[in-house]
Amino acid sequence: MANCLLDRLADSMGVFISDLRLTEYLREEALRQLKALAHPSDYSLLEWQRTLFYLTGKSYPVENYHELEETLDRL
Repeated sequence: MANCLLDRLADSMGVFISDLRLTEYLREEALRQLKALAHPSDYSLLEWQRTLFYLTGKSYPVENYHELEETLDRL
């Protein structure tokens, strides 16, 4: 497992983490990959919040993994 969600995403696409934020199609692919992640609980809710903020520039203060899934569905 990569150190963090952003590392995992960037590694899977062969890009730098900053590319995920700066390039729209990479950001959209990163969000798609997050939605498809089989075990979201492998990462803390704080890690998810930080990742979503980095990618979208918006805060998503989710309290549990059910709220996280609902949030991801809306993105």
